[in-house]
Amino acid sequence: AHLCCRLEEALTMDPLRCLRDAVLSKTLDSVVVRDENILFADQFTFPRKIETSYKSQRGNAAFYDLESLLYFIKEGCNMATSSYLREARNKNLMAVSFVDRKDVHDYLTGEIDKSEYIRIDVPKLPASDPGEQDGIGSSKRKRDEQGDAPVLMSTRVGSQSHRPM
Repeated sequence: AHLCCRLEEALTMDPLRCLRDAVLSKTLDSVVVRDENILFADQFTFPRKIETSYKSQRGNAAFYDLESLLYFIKEGCNMATSSYLREARNKNLMAVSFVDRKDVHDYLTGEIDKSEYIRIDVPKLPASDPGEQDGIGSSKRKRDEQGDAPVLMSTRVGSQSHRPM
């Protein structure tokens, strides 16, 4: 499975969806933190602290950032709660709260298809192409598995703040 989507979907890339796709396609090991960005198999790049569409159930009801959810699904869900909370704090991450843990885990692993805590009103940003440095924007297309419509492999935000290092 590829970490890509159709052109119209790529224009509003959701980092939470990309993370879920990586978990479901068993390519989570190819998702890496590099400098201030998170790279998805060298196809998409998001800022580490970009908000996802998953809203916490706890008091302040903040949206989880991508790096915090990545750490949770890679490491935290396999740790004792106290160890996970301590490590997340040491890494300056927003720990997935106890009340959110099962729902976040079940959504990211595909045990559930939707969650009432995922808000579609969070602004989405196009994913960055990690190989592009000029900020102009590009896309690479390839045919999907059946040879049908072109599929966007990457796209680029012209904003300086989303440029890979």
